[in-house]
Amino acid sequence: MRSLTFQGYSMPISVDDVTYYTLTEVAELVGRRRETVWRWMRAGKIPQGQRYRDKERLFTESEKDQVHAHAHRLEPIEVGDSSQLGLFMQGEGTG
Repeated sequence: MRSLTFQGYSMPISVDDVTYYTLTEVAELVGRRRETVWRWMRAGKIPQGQRYRDKERLFTESEKDQVHAHAHRLEPIEVGDSSQLGLFMQGEGTG
């Protein structure tokens, strides 16, 4: 069964009673651009999904949830992490 579009909204695809979401749908659902989701896939940060008819990339509900978790994760800042501190100190003492 194909994805259905109704008034600008696409519906998930059902194959063998399993619901799949297209890459575009996943990107829209998690609030990120398709290009960002592609970059995360290439970097191995999120599931790769499955190919449908050698064309479309589809994600299961579980994979969609993993993409959502990655898109909205919070990472603790280490106390000794001064990687960005240098950005604020570059101009000090020169003026």
